[in-house]
Amino acid sequence: MSAPIATHRHLFSSIAMRRAWWMPVLVLLAGLTAGSADGQPAGKQGQPAGKQGQPAEKQGQRLAELMQRLSARKTSTAAFREVKELSELTIPLELKGTLYYKAPDVLRKTVTFPRRETYSVEGNVLTLLRNGERQGQYALDQYPRLQAFVESIRATLAGDLASLRRFYRVSLRGDRRLWLLSLLPRQSSLAEVISRIDIQGRGIDLEVIVIQETGGNKSTMTILTKPDP
Repeated sequence: MSAPIATHRHLFSSIAMRRAWWMPVLVLLAGLTAGSADGQPAGKQGQPAGKQGQPAEKQGQRLAELMQRLSARKTSTAAFREVKELSELTIPLELKGTLYYKAPDVLRKTVTFPRRETYSVEGNVLTLLRNGERQGQYALDQYPRLQAFVESIRATLAGDLASLRRFYRVSLRGDRRLWLLSLLPRQSSLAEVISRIDIQGRGIDLEVIVIQETGGNKSTMTILTKPDP
């Protein structure tokens, strides 16, 4: 039997719950400056692409083909269900909402349950909203770790392999029908927060996004409806 999901209102007043709403954004923002150590390689971050069960040349070709197919979609909308396993909580936290993407650089995540919040990215600017009121606005190029986190999803939707490779070691498994994209941080400062991001897809549809933090926290987002054609 699966673990119970935290939805009861009294939990939302706790310090841990308030922190959970903005994770991993707050973690990525905390103490960051444009001059941080993000230029440093992360060291050992898994096996090279050629050691993931496919020759490097073949995997590179398949990865380029996937990115090309993804880039053909210029707009998409989907519902999602996200389960966050946080060390601050004894049971997982469930969020529901919608995702919206418009090429080349608009990405919006709107949480509708259990309370309304919006994370909106357009170009270089991230805006955080709660109940329609702006809580903060950030220039991504001033926060390299936050920029890398945003690009893990936005660049995948855009089929922008160059941007993905700027921040991550990228590997691909599977075939055109069902595939798994694994992202391992290149920069040491990002690797201090996120250990890996796995994106599972079918055709050109993203189905599951799993974010594993180094401290043990884990977020699993399931895309419930396919994006618009």
